[in-house]
Amino acid sequence: MEKIVEHFEDGRVELFDLAADPGERHDLSTKRPARAAELAKRLSAWRTAIDAAMPRPNPRPVEPYSPEGVPPRR
Repeated sequence: MEKIVEHFEDGRVELFDLAADPGERHDLSTKRPARAAELAKRLSAWRTAIDAAMPRPNPRPVEPYSPEGVPPRR
């Protein structure tokens, strides 16, 4: 069984063979680029078919270590 992981922040995909690597330690996307592309295409088609809500960039991101990103003290 294979698993594809898509990273939304940069569009990168990872491919894992869960039968041989249940800990997902070895990304096979560079060794099997055609399979990774095929699964990414199927994932995209599935999202379209179910009208999946996709994450969007925050229009007003806050730097977590700036004064704005520090949680208020209680």
